[in-house]
Amino acid sequence: MKRLKIIKDNSLTLKRLFEKFIRNCKIKDLYKYTITYYKKSFNYFIRYLKIEYDNPEDIVIKYINREVVDDFIYWLKDTYNMKNITVNTRIRGARAFLYYLIKRKYLYLIKINY
Repeated sequence: MKRLKIIKDNSLTLKRLFEKFIRNCKIKDLYKYTITYYKKSFNYFIRYLKIEYDNPEDIVIKYINREVVDDFIYWLKDTYNMKNITVNTRIRGARAFLYYLIKRKYLYLIKINY
């Protein structure tokens, strides 16, 4: 499994990068419900990471890779017994966040599709 390669400072935490992402969403004047949706999606991701790590908000970006995303998808299906459409809905927000990181050169390109 390929790991995502870090381009910028890989010591930034998920929490800090998510704050930057939300700030960018507000700068772009996204609808408040879109921002709320992104926050809910991020919270699902953090819930999953709490199973794997002690302090998921403190996880540095260098530990996020395709395998983590795949495990997150599996966790959604297994834990919540979600159907594919619901899983897609849940990961759409995470995808927007990760693509923001790619665009800002914190990560190299990775396709997140399900």
